[in-house]
Amino acid sequence: MPVNYSIINGHELAGLSFINDFALLLNVSHSFVFFIIFFLDVILLR
Repeated sequence: MPVNYSIINGHELAGLSFINDFALLLNVSHSFVFFIIFFLDVILLR
């Protein structure tokens, strides 16, 4: 995922890392939900 590094200047670094961690967590939880939906789909179609 591309990050806009032009906004980085010293004190915004901690906020940017927090935003990156939140986006990573959101991405992991989204793929987890997608996997659960796919798994239920496979079970129901059998």
